[in-house]
Amino acid sequence: MSRGRRRALLGVLLLIPGVAWAQARSSAVALTDVTIEGGAQAVSVKVKLTRSVKPKTMLLPDPWRLVLDFPNVEFRWNRTPASVGGDLIREVRGSQYEGGVARVVVELTREAAWVLDRTPDGFRVTFPQAAAQPPPPGRATPPRPAARPKGAPEVQGIIVRDEGAVAYIRDPQTNQVKGYRVGDKVGDAVIEKIGEREVVLTTPTGRIEVRLEERPTRP
Repeated sequence: MSRGRRRALLGVLLLIPGVAWAQARSSAVALTDVTIEGGAQAVSVKVKLTRSVKPKTMLLPDPWRLVLDFPNVEFRWNRTPASVGGDLIREVRGSQYEGGVARVVVELTREAAWVLDRTPDGFRVTFPQAAAQPPPPGRATPPRPAARPKGAPEVQGIIVRDEGAVAYIRDPQTNQVKGYRVGDKVGDAVIEKIGEREVVLTTPTGRIEVRLEERPTRP
């Protein structure tokens, strides 16, 4: 083999790792954008992904913050942190966390209820800020379960998934927060229904409804 051909072959071999790296990077799932939307009844944080990946969630105190961890996702959002103002969300920031995790942190001014649901291009976290409006006059409404009595389980958040909703509930007997599905027991109550904003439980004394909006806020 001539010297010129050897040099050409060596150049091709040197290019192969770079091409492979570029192809792997382009095919990786990426977190590309985070936006904040506010309204009269709720404020939401939208996370945009190149392909849907379910996040792991944590609500942490001191200060209160909701953490979203997207495993095996490349962090490409380059406008962080984002100060949004308002009376609930203080800041939204993110980074590439250890182990190939794209992390988004929503720092709050107080403890708040939240709902996570899938969107066509990622996920959205909604923080309800007001109770739902009453139905128009003349429209019949179904009877509602009794309001949550003092000492009843407390809803921390709800995740709506394709395979069913998961409610994160604080058990007043153990003071621990866990994820529950329909049919699970919370103390002496059984979860009958998980909606977008409420959880219905069957107790020895009757049915009760725990709504996200009913949870007290802390200054």
